[in-house]
Amino acid sequence: EQRLRELADQNGDINLFEEPQEGVEVAPQFILSWQARRFIRKFQKQMECGWPQYGIPVLAPLRVNEFNLDFKKGIFETLNHVFRLKVAGLDDFKIKKFKLNVITSKVTFDFLFKNIDTTAQKYSTDTMIDALRQLGLSVEYEGNGELLFDLVNLRIAGTLKYKLPMLWGSAKITSLKTTISLESVESDITGFMGNGKINRAINRQLENIVVKAI
Repeated sequence: EQRLRELADQNGDINLFEEPQEGVEVAPQFILSWQARRFIRKFQKQMECGWPQYGIPVLAPLRVNEFNLDFKKGIFETLNHVFRLKVAGLDDFKIKKFKLNVITSKVTFDFLFKNIDTTAQKYSTDTMIDALRQLGLSVEYEGNGELLFDLVNLRIAGTLKYKLPMLWGSAKITSLKTTISLESVESDITGFMGNGKINRAINRQLENIVVKAI
């Protein structure tokens, strides 16, 4: 901790992803920044293999052979069965900010995922929209088709507070606050009541719902 304090500026900050200026002598904090970037690159590379010793699968891309998704809220209830799901782009992110403050023991981060691409070879859905069942105003439909769903410019920013041990041991995270924002969604899910105008309208509505929800 004492070494980190020596590298910090007058506010206690260390910018772990700051690039040294050309022609300027490399300061110790830039060496620390280089080490942080090297760690992130190794982490991104390891996502292609996963961490089997910890039970973490391959994440670049993430593949799930089969799973069920059940969701119920208010008048909306859906049961979905998805086959051969693939999520690509989890390792393709840019670090906009990664700053450590040794006075407040806080890390400020800002990650930008350019495109998270989700596809599935097949899905089936059984969905009920029950507005007023007692009046007979409910809609139930079944569908199946292919799934293509992209999250464009997903941004995850926030702060993490930590506590260092007095003598030995690992640092502990005491709080984590995040803000998630999304520029847009591209949805091309087939099989919603066929593949015509209703299907396209549902995709556009789904795009709007996801962006507003995030």
